[in-house]
Order: sequence, then structure tokens, then C-alpha cells
Amino acid sequence: RDRWQAVIRLASGGTMLALLVIVTHVSVSDPTPGALLGIAVRTMAGTVQDCRTLSEAEVAALPRHMQRKEICETHGASYRLVVRVDGEPRLDRVYSPAGIHGDRPITVDERIRVTAGSRAVSIHFAPADRGTDGGLPLFTFEQDVELAEGRIRVAWLEGTTGGFEIR
Repeated sequence: RDRWQAVIRLASGGTMLALLVIVTHVSVSDPTPGALLGIAVRTMAGTVQDCRTLSEAEVAALPRHMQRKEICETHGASYRLVVRVDGEPRLDRVYSPAGIHGDRPITVDERIRVTAGSRAVSIHFAPADRGTDGGLPLFTFEQDVELAEGRIRVAWLEGTTGGFEIR
């Protein structure tokens, strides 16, 4: 019986020592070097409204409380985000509007780890299907951005200017 208690104590002590080594290593280890480039978008730019005028017969066929001259259907178009840093592709993803009917804003919240320093940043946010959604706006950003070690800079889509700004 004493022998089993000694074995259990030894195993418990070894386990505690291993956990201590792991926790100590994790807590004092250096963070991943570099900087972060954040991309933040919340836009209704992909919302399209298709309307059609009803004939007099169509209006008359509707219940009185639902009669109107025009019926509009709102749907969302997907947007493709392409980010390049120093000419290298870093992100290429399609985002769709939220909501059960696709009529809510498109929301993007991405973080891209980059090497610190002055970097040529290119951001293109355009309708994913330019053939059918040619009338929708596209947003671009192309300029050198200073990215400091251990810091984050965020490119966000500014509603009043219609373009990306870096903060």
C-alpha cells in the first residue's frame, strides 16, 4: 500500500513539474514578430433593389390593404476582397450580405500578419460577379503604409469618402 502511494505521489509530482514547465514557457515566450494589418468593412453597398410597376389588373387583384403601384425586392450582392502586401497576395475572399434574405450589411473583420516596415498595400473590394452587378460601387486603396513592430494598423471603409482609410 505504501508503495502505491509513493508511485501516485511521484506521478503527481512529475505531472505538476511538466505543467509548470509548459506554463512558464508559454508565459515568457516572445510574441510572433511583425505587425498586423486589419481590414474593417461594414457596408450596404452590395444591396440591390429590383422594382417593377404593376398593371392596373395586378393592383386590383391584390387585397385592398396591400395595393400599391410598384413592387420592390431587395437582395444583396457578394463582394470579393483582395489584399496584396508588397505585391504578394495575402487575402482573397468573397463576403456575402448577412440576413436571411441577404439584405443586411456585408461585414468584414480580418487581421493579416505582415513584416514591420514600410509596405506597399493594395486593397480591392469589388462585386464578386462584375457581369451582373456592374452598377455597384467598387472600392480600392493603393499606397505605402508604415507598419510598426508589434502594432496594428486598420484599413476601414469610410462611408463619407467611399474609400479605405488607414488608422
